[in-house]
Amino acid sequence: MDSSDDGEYSTDNEKNENSSKVKKTKTYQHKYRTEWEKMDDFKNWIEPSSKGLFFFYCKICKEDYSGGKSAVKKHGMSQKHVKNCKRLQNQPKLNTLAAVVTTSTKKIKKVEIQLGMFIAEHNLSFSLADSLVDLIKDINLNLDKNEIKNVTCNRVKCTKIVINVIGQTGFENILDNIKNKPFSILVDESTDIACQKSLAIVVRYVYNNTVTDQFLKLLKVEDGSARGLYTTLIDFFKSNNVPYKENMLGFAADGCNTMMGEHHSLQSLLKQDIPDLFVMKCVCHSLALVASYACKQLPDSIEYLIRDIYAYLQSSKRLKAYEEFQQFLNIKPHKILQLSQTRWLSLNSVVNRVLEQFNALKLFFQSQYIEEKDKKAEEIFGVLNNPLSKLYLQFLQFVLPLIVNLNLEFQGEQPKIYSLYEKMAAVYKTFLEFYLNHEYIKNTPLEQVQYRNPQHFMDINSIYLGGDVTVALSTNCNNSLNKEDVQTFRLKCLNFYIECCHQLFKRFPFNKEQMKALKMLSFLEPKNIPNIQSIALAASNFPKCLNSMSVNDLDREYRMLRNMESFKFEGNFVPFWTEVFSLKNNDQTEYFPTLSNFVKNILCLPHSSATVERVFSAINLNKTKIRNRLCNRTLEGILHSKNILKVENKTFVNFDIGPEMVSKHNNTMYQ
Repeated sequence: MDSSDDGEYSTDNEKNENSSKVKKTKTYQHKYRTEWEKMDDFKNWIEPSSKGLFFFYCKICKEDYSGGKSAVKKHGMSQKHVKNCKRLQNQPKLNTLAAVVTTSTKKIKKVEIQLGMFIAEHNLSFSLADSLVDLIKDINLNLDKNEIKNVTCNRVKCTKIVINVIGQTGFENILDNIKNKPFSILVDESTDIACQKSLAIVVRYVYNNTVTDQFLKLLKVEDGSARGLYTTLIDFFKSNNVPYKENMLGFAADGCNTMMGEHHSLQSLLKQDIPDLFVMKCVCHSLALVASYACKQLPDSIEYLIRDIYAYLQSSKRLKAYEEFQQFLNIKPHKILQLSQTRWLSLNSVVNRVLEQFNALKLFFQSQYIEEKDKKAEEIFGVLNNPLSKLYLQFLQFVLPLIVNLNLEFQGEQPKIYSLYEKMAAVYKTFLEFYLNHEYIKNTPLEQVQYRNPQHFMDINSIYLGGDVTVALSTNCNNSLNKEDVQTFRLKCLNFYIECCHQLFKRFPFNKEQMKALKMLSFLEPKNIPNIQSIALAASNFPKCLNSMSVNDLDREYRMLRNMESFKFEGNFVPFWTEVFSLKNNDQTEYFPTLSNFVKNILCLPHSSATVERVFSAINLNKTKIRNRLCNRTLEGILHSKNILKVENKTFVNFDIGPEMVSKHNNTMYQ
């Protein structure tokens, strides 16, 4: 038989005609032949097998098979082999794939360069790049190529969307809330860069069991008098059908006479309409004034020193020379801070920086007046070289944080009305203990302490002036301070304490009914609940918050809360009351309906107007020298758009765009 015959075969053995026995058959196997690799049908996929000479290997199916030429043909026509061949044909070759990857990388790089150029061309912040890339990805995810071609958003259209679609939706949402819920308002008046006087209004109300401050309106002010502001505000409420007499609980503003004057002011006119209106001067403004008046009892040379140092180091040449002294003394290369004219509490940060750099400053100004013959440098060095100057700075470094930290505490938007009395009383008592006899303070009610009566003062040498000052006076190296200087220093510090206590008591009179009422709100602190058996008297001091609720129902629910073992009367204020608000009966009604409503109303009461200050900061970020033609309507649209993100706690990529907002996006938005 020809050796090129296909397959495995067997031949019949010859039979012996005279014998009935049949001989055994022989089996033959064909070896692999290399010439098969040159045949057109096999050359692209066949090769020798690692299993032996009687097998062949398919590079497409990646398997070994046995057999000769017929077996190879049979495998080449098999369904599995044909399917794998088609799959392989659809895969790009490595060189083609590399070319595609290279082209894609170049395109990506070009787009990234375009984004960088966009930010540079329009003088935008580099932090915008993160959000811009997210926006592009989100657009490509939601729209196909044809839809993207139809997207248009020029300057006019974008402005109208912000004002009449997003902003209007946010404004209407707030109006709906204050029409149906109790609220307080925080107001402030300011003049922007275009000399446009405006009254900003922020409302505080409960949304989803959480107290929130939301920008409401920026009213153009034509008449800045108390009557003019009142008319502007009331006209806004009436034109938008807001039942302010029924729903408004509180009012907060800074302490200027137009806003808070006793006889004729915005608050007095509002109280004529709402007799039980809760009125609070901004705590933060008041504390800044406390520090300002108290610091006037210290020598003016300290304030002049701080301002002169900053002004002197505005020269780049002098600043470079000063850096050499910082390096020489191994002091951190921090710059001297500027003392703000309007934010007196910035004095604390400035004092800390001057004391940190004190030795370097002293050497620098000594060098300046000796080498440069600079008269101003000589004057500054003279004050720095006076040991009393450092003592005054150390004294301020000790006392100012008491006021600054309290100020920071009440700048937040979290409800703080319940802790106002406690925190204020603690600071007031701390100042009293610095210079009054401890036995007198211990045996006298806080509201009756005679803080200006010398009979209750400590000995002048026993007044506490802070740790650093105490150490400095006790050592008094080289007797650089004589007794007269020390006595003068102690007396100035005593006057600081007296004035500070006077200003605190003047702005937070602990003997007045309102402060006593605030003291009763301590039941809102979870840790105090087990120790307070009734809140009936507390509720009676806030009739507007109580409204038509029954005091009996309120007190009964409060007593039930005290005895519920499932509540832990500890931890953070917000999670505790959120859990109380959300507790339900089996029929899904509120478990504490009266208590929940009363507490929510109390939490709406304002403690400061810091939120309105932040509104004007946001306005200044948008209405700049370049964009000075922005009108109030546009600014309101921007601020209301920010409100939506704030309430939903989301970003522009994932905030909810409801059907109401989409329906406003039509031709009428241009009107």
